[in-house]
Amino acid sequence: MSIKKKISLFFTLLVLCILLANNTLHYIRSKNRLIDFNQKEITLVTEEIAYEVENSKNSALYMEDRMAQELRTASIAIQRSLPSKYQDVSNERLTELAKQLRVSHITLLAPRGDDIIGVRSSDSKEINISTKEWGYWYTSFQELLDNRPVTTKKGVVLLNFWSGPIEVASSNPKHIDKWGYYYDGSTNYIINPYFRDKNVIDIEKKFGPTNVMNRFTKSLDGVLELTVFNPNNFGKQNQSVYLNGNRYVKMKDQPIWYGTYTYQNTNRDKAFIKNVLKTGMSKSYISEINKKKVLKTFVPIKEEKSASYVIGVVYDYDLIETELHDELVKHLLLSLPFIILVLIVSIIFSTSITRPIKNLVEHVNYIAKGNFGEISTVRRRDELGGLSKILIIYHIS
Repeated sequence: MSIKKKISLFFTLLVLCILLANNTLHYIRSKNRLIDFNQKEITLVTEEIAYEVENSKNSALYMEDRMAQELRTASIAIQRSLPSKYQDVSNERLTELAKQLRVSHITLLAPRGDDIIGVRSSDSKEINISTKEWGYWYTSFQELLDNRPVTTKKGVVLLNFWSGPIEVASSNPKHIDKWGYYYDGSTNYIINPYFRDKNVIDIEKKFGPTNVMNRFTKSLDGVLELTVFNPNNFGKQNQSVYLNGNRYVKMKDQPIWYGTYTYQNTNRDKAFIKNVLKTGMSKSYISEINKKKVLKTFVPIKEEKSASYVIGVVYDYDLIETELHDELVKHLLLSLPFIILVLIVSIIFSTSITRPIKNLVEHVNYIAKGNFGEISTVRRRDELGGLSKILIIYHIS
């Protein structure tokens, strides 16, 4: 390969390597900046989501209170429609009343020994159900039977009435119920009307946090999933309770409070949830889950009046990579004209060096053949010019 080609190739490759190194460093910096920006944006979004979640929780609780008031009204109507002793009430009559009053079911609870059980009900699974192991629920029933105000902080307390929070039915864990309990001393039983499933879930769908989270998921580009994690129980085993022969998990103990958890990575997510709660700072990681590359971010939310929780955001990492790829291609295309320019300049530069060398080589060969005619001078002030002068002196001598 000629010196001319070597010089041109050397300078072109040198510049190409410098440009590739620069573009690579730019890609890495852009990637880190983009991920950092994305994480900050997600943090701001989750703070807004947390605010909306708290508002929606308050809205849902308000609607729960309205449901409790409806159950109390239904309880008074039931009390006026039934005999004072449960022995004179049939399950069929309770079924009719439930339809008339538009509640899902009606159960009558009465003391039996050291327990309070379901003695009559429009739901067959509620009959003979024991409440002795129900904790604060059982305490509330005792206070009602003693004509004392219910001291339980959960639920709604009204005159001669208490409504427990929405919960999984211990008589049949396939259902979610909202119960009301009424006793004014005129009967030998507690009147227990309740709403089930659709009536309760519709409230959650319209006013609860899940509705808010679904709205954010649809409106935010790249967000695949939002999840509110219960940091106390997420990733733990044996959170089930056993009551009345049924095994189920209470709603407050469920590992996922709101949203979905389709992109599961339990062990790693558990470690991140623990870390963000400890440090109070959001954390992220990149992983392939469900055959999709995602960026998972966990943001701790600490409220004064409610339990702390963690919001998880699953972001489509392909969007970030696409943006980075487009930016890299753009820089490479911008570098191409510069490389061509360097190639042209290097060719001109190498020609300016190799052309006088070529002339000198031709004259040396001319002299070597015994031809001592006139020799042209290379008019340069560098080494090649000096070499030309030496050749002329040698030729003259």
